Amino acid sequence: MSQDEGTAVVAQDVAVDEVELGSAPSKKQLQKKERALAGALAGELSGELARLGSAVLDQSGGGTPAQRAWAKQKRRDLRQLTAKVADPGVPLEERLRLLQRALASEVEAHIAMEQRALAAEARTAAAKQQADADVAKANASAADSRELTLKLERLCRQMQEQLRVANEASGGWQKRYQLMERQVDALKEITSVSKQQHEALETRNAVLEKANESLRQQAEDLAERMGKHQQHLSAFEDIKAQIQEHGKMFETFDSMKDLLKRQSDEHTLLTTHLESKQQEVSELRDALEKAKQVIELQDATNKQARAEYDRQAKEYTQSVKNAKKGTPREALSAHPHPAPPSQYPAP
Repeated sequence: MSQDEGTAVVAQDVAVDEVELGSAPSKKQLQKKERALAGALAGELSGELARLGSAVLDQSGGGTPAQRAWAKQKRRDLRQLTAKVADPGVPLEERLRLLQRALASEVEAHIAMEQRALAAEARTAAAKQQADADVAKANASAADSRELTLKLERLCRQMQEQLRVANEASGGWQKRYQLMERQVDALKEITSVSKQQHEALETRNAVLEKANESLRQQAEDLAERMGKHQQHLSAFEDIKAQIQEHGKMFETFDSMKDLLKRQSDEHTLLTTHLESKQQEVSELRDALEKAKQVIELQDATNKQARAEYDRQAKEYTQSVKNAKKGTPREALSAHPHPAPPSQYPAP
C-alpha cells in the first residue's frame, strides 16, 4: 500500500468511527490510527528498498561465482531487513533507522560499482586505442612489404632481359647466364621471404581486427551497464528525496533529526541529480499535507473532547455546590459526575 492510500484509509477510518460512535475517538483508537500512518510510511519505504535492492541483485547475480555469492548474501541481508521492518514489535524509530542505514549502504555500494565500471571503461578505451595503433602499424608494414615485393619483381624482370640480351651479344654467355640465374634465384628467395612476411602481417592484422571487435563489444556492454547503473542511481536519489520529505513528520524526535542531518551531509554530492524529480517531490508534499490534515483533525477532536469534559466537570461542581446549599437530590442527579479524565484523550 502506498503512502497516499494508507493516509486515505486512516482518514476514512477516523470519519467512520466519529459517525458510528457519535463522539470523539478514544486514546487507544487515536494511537491505533497513528500507528497505521507510521506503518504505512515504513511499509512504503521498505517496499521501495526491496524493489531497488532486488534490481541490483538481479543484475549482479549472473556474473562470476564471487558476484553470485555476493548477490546471495545481499539477498539474505535484504530478507532479514524486511523482516525487521515488518515486525510490529520493533519500535518505529528503530525501523526507520534501519531503513536509513540500509539505503545509505546501498547508495555507497552503487557509487563504488559505478566507479569500477568507469575504470573498466577507461581501460577498455586505452586497450582499443592501442589495438587501433597496432593495426595501423601492421597495415603500414604490409604496404611497405608489398611495395618492396613489386620493386624486386621489376628488378628480376629487368635482369632477365639484360641476361637475354647479353647472351645473344656474347659468346661466353653461358657462364654469365648461370651467374645471372644464381642472382635471380637469390632475388626470388628474397621475394619469397617478403611474401611470407606479408602473409604473417596479414594474419596478425586479422588477429588484431578480432581483438578490436571484441574490445568494441566490451565497450558497448560497459556502456549498457553504465546506463543501468545510472537508472538505479536515479532511483536511489528518488528514495533519498522521499526520506528527506518524510523526515519532516518526525521533527519531535531529536535522534531522528540528527540522523537525517548526517544523512543530508553525507549525500550533499548527490543533490545535483534531484532537479529532474521535482514532480515526485511535489506528490510526496501533497501526501504529507493530507497526513497533516488528518493530524489536525485528530487535534480538533481531542480539543472537543477536552472541552466537553471541562463543561461536564463545571456543571457537576456547580451541582455539588447547590446540593450543599440545600438543593434537592433530584437536582443533583440531573448533573451526574462526568466521566473520569482517563476516558478522554489528553489535550
